[in-house]
Amino acid sequence: MKMKLRLMVLMAVFSINAQDEFFQQKKSIGGYGELHYNSSAQGEMDATKKLDFHRFIIYYAASFTEAWSFFSEVELEHNFVNDGEGELELEQAFVEYRHNKGGMKAGVILPTAGLINEYHEPPLFLSVERPEYSKYVIPTTWFANG
Repeated sequence: MKMKLRLMVLMAVFSINAQDEFFQQKKSIGGYGELHYNSSAQGEMDATKKLDFHRFIIYYAASFTEAWSFFSEVELEHNFVNDGEGELELEQAFVEYRHNKGGMKAGVILPTAGLINEYHEPPLFLSVERPEYSKYVIPTTWFANG
């Protein structure tokens, strides 16, 4: 009886240690930028040309455990913030909990609305500008506290 109990305790201890060995805390810093060049002409008129460093994004993410992680994203638009032009905003900053049967996020999040809202990085749309529907019909990079 004592031998069975010892064996069960040893198995429990080794299974807990085995789970912990596979997880490594991860931290990530990254970002991207968009440089737009737009040129348009109407009829005989000269083309309107515009070069704009449209946005610069820097993000930080960290996984504390297998279940808990943190993600943040700060965005600077149009090179500067001055006289109502350009924007500096905290686009995302949330803590996420994941479990095998579900999960949750809390903080400043991008709601799952439309195709472009959550995944709005430049390689995911096929032109210089985001699609018209994602600007006027379904808001793009719409963020809220939640």
